[in-house]
Amino acid sequence: MARTLTKKKRPTRVTQRKSAAKRVYLDYAAATPMRKEALAALVAYEKKHPENPSSIHRGGVFARRAIEEARQVFAEGLSAHADEIIFTSNATEANMTALTSAVEGFRAAFPGKTPEILISSIEHASVHEGALALVHAGKAIVREIPGDEYGTVSLKALRELITPNTAIVSVMYANNEFGTIEPVKDIVKVAVRARKENQLRYPLVHTDACQAAQFLDIASSRLNIDFLTISGAKFYGPKGVGVLYVRRGGSVTPVIPGEQEQGRRGGTEWGAGIVAAATAFALARDASEKEEKRLRKLSGALTADLMRRVPGVIINGHPTDRVPHIVNFSVPGMAHDYLALALDAEGFAVSTGSACTGTLGADSRVILALKKQGVHGGIRVSLGSDTTAQSLKEFVSALGRILARMEPYADVSDI
Repeated sequence: MARTLTKKKRPTRVTQRKSAAKRVYLDYAAATPMRKEALAALVAYEKKHPENPSSIHRGGVFARRAIEEARQVFAEGLSAHADEIIFTSNATEANMTALTSAVEGFRAAFPGKTPEILISSIEHASVHEGALALVHAGKAIVREIPGDEYGTVSLKALRELITPNTAIVSVMYANNEFGTIEPVKDIVKVAVRARKENQLRYPLVHTDACQAAQFLDIASSRLNIDFLTISGAKFYGPKGVGVLYVRRGGSVTPVIPGEQEQGRRGGTEWGAGIVAAATAFALARDASEKEEKRLRKLSGALTADLMRRVPGVIINGHPTDRVPHIVNFSVPGMAHDYLALALDAEGFAVSTGSACTGTLGADSRVILALKKQGVHGGIRVSLGSDTTAQSLKEFVSALGRILARMEPYADVSDI
């Protein structure tokens, strides 16, 4: 039977309501502005160290020393050894390095066997697409671990999915779209038990901790993790710096071959960015408890305001086990991409999900995994250093005005 589709109507024009000076940034989960101390550290390094940090002359040695001091900052923050820290160009590269290392290590140890990758159904695009790339290369099989309506992975399902061929389990620490905190310590315990039962060193465990780095316990010793990823762009450092923790003794297969980073990541390190990221990381961790309380209060008030003032609103993610800076909501029947654009025209920068995925009009793979009837996407509001209670009240007021205007443009295509 032919399917009859009702064409979506879209607003043909929006009017810019706020000047650039009055715009409100609510997309901190995508990228944080660089704090002044980090920017100062970046500029200072560039002025002081024009040399290549791999050079053997005096200037190169001092440039290298600054990078190694930054490495130590990350090592201390992650309760790790300095030689367990690898600098990359971003979190995507760090995540891919972890997946590739586990898969290639397994293939070397067990020739003829196809390694399996287990990822959550709500995983970040860099892990999801990275795992699929290894599948398409004929190097691995990928399976998804289902979760509940909040996005929390099922430990029971994980136990059932692990086999002697499982090379790595990769589950993000905190979801980047709706903020649910995953039980990483329990996931590691399941993996460790499987290792003992199968008398293997696999499966290894990786977590993308980019959204957790500011607020949660990321000590590698307490998590007992094999790989952990963080990004300078998520804690007020520069974009272009990823940090990968690799447990001592673990093999690394570089995504970019070369002699830098002890042969584990090729290419000249961006010393200025690394030093700036370390500066931002230390300051973010020092202020973690205070900022967590402030943002928790703001996000709680925002959630309550949305539920009170927006009829039918659905809050996505876990109600309590969530990071403090992310609120994701859906308005059933509304086209969320155009709702985000209308909010932008009102002066509020939000997103419809990860900045690393999707195109205009596409459903959110992550939101769909929550299996909520009638919900195909959402609006992510992510808070940060400049967010105030007043700006969030203004946001909800603007949202109300937009929804009143957009009622004729409700998404009615899925009938």
